[in-house]
Amino acid sequence: MRAHMEFRMMNNQASSSNSLTTNIDAMRSKLNMTASAPADAPWGLPGNFYTDQAFFEYECATLLKSSWHCVGRADELLEIGDYITLNLLSEPLIIVRDQSGIKALSNVCRHRGMRLAEGTGNTKRFVCPYHAWM
Repeated sequence: MRAHMEFRMMNNQASSSNSLTTNIDAMRSKLNMTASAPADAPWGLPGNFYTDQAFFEYECATLLKSSWHCVGRADELLEIGDYITLNLLSEPLIIVRDQSGIKALSNVCRHRGMRLAEGTGNTKRFVCPYHAWM
């Protein structure tokens, strides 16, 4: 019984993967048609391109994680120690100005994964709320 159940789960995963591949192929075809449309007859992509979780995960893995992203403006971080926090592609980040410029840091403690900062502010150092490590 267990072997049959494991086979069914694996079969469902393969089916899901095949469905995603089919959807991605359809998406690529639609993108090619949109890109090759005459300039005087533009048209947009179907709504599911913007709302489908599988498409988003595919874009994250193949495009978004290998590109740069604008996460704010330099005038939002005028003083040394100014920071903003955000999530980018499920990664919590701190954007902070230090003596040498603006940097992006992971907003988690390396040991327990605790968030180091929330929102915006100014600080001399980031301290883990769990360990009080700096």
